Amino acid sequence: MPEFLTVIRVIPEKAEMIEDEEIERIGMKVAMEYERSQGRIPEDVSKENLGFDIRSKGPDGVRYIEVKARAGEGEIALIPNEWFKAKRFKDQYYLYSMVLLFLLFLER
Repeated sequence: MPEFLTVIRVIPEKAEMIEDEEIERIGMKVAMEYERSQGRIPEDVSKENLGFDIRSKGPDGVRYIEVKARAGEGEIALIPNEWFKAKRFKDQYYLYSMVLLFLLFLER
């Protein structure tokens, strides 16, 4: 049964319009840092088209993590390869879905 782990909210001090690629990069960074904070050893495999972005090893086994990051509200979807891997790895497959909220502080 899926288990809710946590909520992560990232709010930089100042941000401009950011491309989706930049949002994904930040999402990966947040996910990798979270995994390290849990005593795990994450490896970025996002460029290898494996159906997941991070392979994270720890005392309780391997996690296969797909990261979906957005700059605001919106839908997320798994592509077929991600869906097949989720079905294959079952409880070892994690979907980290995060909304990165950016505030623009105006200098007075």
